[in-house]
Amino acid sequence: WGLNLGGNGKLAADTLSAWVGAIATVAIAILTFILARETWYLRLAQIRQIDELKIEAMRPSLEFYILSAQTSIHMMNAHIQNNGKGIARNVSFKFYGSSGDVLSSQETAVVEKFLSLNMLKNGLASLGASKERKSFVFSFLDLMNKNGDVLFGVKIRASIKFEDAEGRKYASESI
Repeated sequence: WGLNLGGNGKLAADTLSAWVGAIATVAIAILTFILARETWYLRLAQIRQIDELKIEAMRPSLEFYILSAQTSIHMMNAHIQNNGKGIARNVSFKFYGSSGDVLSSQETAVVEKFLSLNMLKNGLASLGASKERKSFVFSFLDLMNKNGDVLFGVKIRASIKFEDAEGRKYASESI
């Protein structure tokens, strides 16, 4: 193409430097575009990470368990504990047996005791971060007198559903 422009076919020094300058300018423009695009993607990733950190900072984590009372080893207290960093709202409980939805007679006896507590039957409106609610739920001596010592082999699954302060729904399960 350069030969058709006329002349002797040799590039002058100033023409050669103009071509090198033009090619360098195009290369810098392409690299600038690539850098801008990568910066944009990094910014979007940073925004996602900030959103995830915000959600994690207010995420509740509920646990349900029973422990013997300090007064007597036979007295059992139900504990609901929020180990998360945020408030749990609209907490509800559902109990299942070890084989699923159908409860055995021993499991039914324990679940009925659980549901005699208002906080387990009707749920909780809210439970603050690092807070716990507990209440006496049953005496092993009373249950053993009615159902025998087979209660020591009973496994109950507690399904807990709750929301964080912004309404995101969560679920946990305790055995």
